[in-house]
Amino acid sequence: MFAVTRSLRLQSSALSRHLTTVVNSEESLTEIIYEGMNQNADVTVKDISGGCGSMYDVQVASSLFKGMSKVKQSRMVQDLIKKEIGAMHGLTLKTKAL
Repeated sequence: MFAVTRSLRLQSSALSRHLTTVVNSEESLTEIIYEGMNQNADVTVKDISGGCGSMYDVQVASSLFKGMSKVKQSRMVQDLIKKEIGAMHGLTLKTKAL
């Protein structure tokens, strides 16, 4: 019984750490983009990998994009999260000028 309880406790602890990492990753990406855009953006980041933190849907709307092509808007955001993109398996990025 002790082994089963300990095993469940360890699994629960690992799951809790994993979920915290995923949430922190969403929050971290949001903060990096928001701060990188001089707090002049609406940023939404969602984990679309089923909870493992390997794929994200990122949406950014900002007046800083005004007059920029979609390619330049995307590059601007990608440059802000370049380091984080290296650890991802996939990224969906949508940008919009306000």
